[in-house]
Amino acid sequence: MEYRSRHTYILLLVLAAIFGFVLLHRSPASPSTAENPSEVPGSCGAYQKGIVTIGTAVISVDISDTECKRVLGLSGRESLADGAGMIFVFDVAGHYPFWMQDMNFPLDMVWVGDDLRVSGIEKDVAPSTFDAIDPSKSEIFGGQYLARYVLELPAGYADEKNIQVGNKISFSEKML
Repeated sequence: MEYRSRHTYILLLVLAAIFGFVLLHRSPASPSTAENPSEVPGSCGAYQKGIVTIGTAVISVDISDTECKRVLGLSGRESLADGAGMIFVFDVAGHYPFWMQDMNFPLDMVWVGDDLRVSGIEKDVAPSTFDAIDPSKSEIFGGQYLARYVLELPAGYADEKNIQVGNKISFSEKML
């Protein structure tokens, strides 16, 4: 009898652990439902804000500087205001490819090296480049550019502001 009780107890503990895991790791609320678009309830927490300047363009950015925030990115948001963006900050320079999983609008993507110069640009990248049925068939962008930062902007913004490879960028203090 003791053997059976012990197994029942262990089974109950395993089920409780699975239930707790599911509760903690369920899908975050959609960013479009958040009161503050910089903070998505149940996700990665609040994004710090910063300013990126490229030539005459002054861009208000959400700073994506943790693994959780880099994975989430702009996924699920409904839009991105003109003059707004998200900057992905990596610990070291490397080749950081991006794709458009769970995106609802097109983007311009700008890769920036350790020297704070634009190393590559992909323009008007459409959400349709991601294949939700077979992600292995999705297009991947920017993996050829050496970068420490990747800036995502509304589609057309790079042309509108004449952002080009070789342009120098600057950051607000809290981003350094």
